[in-house]
Amino acid sequence: APNIDAGRKIFFSKRCAECHVINAQKDRKRDRVDLGHLRKYASPMFVATAVWNHGPKMVARIKAKNIPLPTFNEHELNDLIGYIKHEGTPSIERPVLLRVGNPRHGQEIFKAKGCTQCHKVDGGGSTSDVGPDLGEATDLNGSLSEIFSTLWHRGPSMWALIPQKIGSYPEFTVDEMNDLIMYLYFLSYRDRPGGPVKGEKVFFDRGCLSCHTAGQGRKSGPDLADSKLGTDGEVLVAIWNHLPAMEASMESAGLPWPEFHGTDMADLIAFLRHKAAESAEKRMNIKPVK
Repeated sequence: APNIDAGRKIFFSKRCAECHVINAQKDRKRDRVDLGHLRKYASPMFVATAVWNHGPKMVARIKAKNIPLPTFNEHELNDLIGYIKHEGTPSIERPVLLRVGNPRHGQEIFKAKGCTQCHKVDGGGSTSDVGPDLGEATDLNGSLSEIFSTLWHRGPSMWALIPQKIGSYPEFTVDEMNDLIMYLYFLSYRDRPGGPVKGEKVFFDRGCLSCHTAGQGRKSGPDLADSKLGTDGEVLVAIWNHLPAMEASMESAGLPWPEFHGTDMADLIAFLRHKAAESAEKRMNIKPVK
């Protein structure tokens, strides 16, 4: 739970009160932005979205006031947001909740908002090396406060480059930011892409060739280059569904059951996808007989 007293100290010691007030009725200067309305939002994602959308203006105002750009760790941000919500304008409305983010939509938003102009994911998706490869980021799979802290600290350098790389500054709705953060969060939990060269070795070493080929036609089992390989999850579902038939076939042939370790399965799938692409290309290049 956030420490409200600590959040109050942070609000004033970090000089947030120079530009913000939490209840406009108490504001004698009448020129500060009221944060009181944030009380009704249950998730800090609303705050994170507001910070992103207003980030460049916030930084410009901070510089104009000759205030050092404040830094926050995750605990300080948690306490600060807790204080803002505690002191905010009371509302008779129910708290505004946020749906669970959709990482697939987040991936689409990542592309649509121009994030690929600066960032790669696992070495692909962009020709730019301006920003870090987010597939290798280690600070995007913590709590929302941790991610928010990272966003705040890297924001000014990002906000300065965005007009040069994209042209217009991308703003987000709360749902869009929620989906985007969910996508970035789950990047750390994905399997790294396999290697087709290593996968070919796995294919031969594990005895797959006893029942299958990869582009040379059917044996006792199907030609795996002709298989429809969807997502990794769909591949694993197909393997699971065919396990009884595979086990029976291997037992009757006296073949040992193969074991996979580490990246073996990811490499094998990458090899089969590579062979499937080769097979599809060959079929497209076949000229009809006249």
